[in-house]
Amino acid sequence: MREPHPGRGRTRALLATELGIDGALTDFEATITLEGDTAVLLIGLVRGIIKEPFRVRAAMLALARVAGARRLRVELRVANPTLLKLLLRRYGFVSRGGQEVLEVELE
Repeated sequence: MREPHPGRGRTRALLATELGIDGALTDFEATITLEGDTAVLLIGLVRGIIKEPFRVRAAMLALARVAGARRLRVELRVANPTLLKLLLRRYGFVSRGGQEVLEVELE
């Protein structure tokens, strides 16, 4: 069984399934780092079909909580304009310097 988090200040690769991603992916790159009380998810590349994309947000929040974080920061770059619009409008991502960022306080 994989460790739920890498330990403070250390980074580990994530599996697509850890983010609730089920589907036919041809590429997937993501890491988690615990920086102080913030879990930082860097999502580098996701290519393919995600069957249930709405499960991803809940899985990210759960992963951060299991890591012992009080905050979650997600950083990614989006090439798909339709997906970008959805992330900005519906999920609260903001664009910063060519990447999209979401910051959430965990309860």
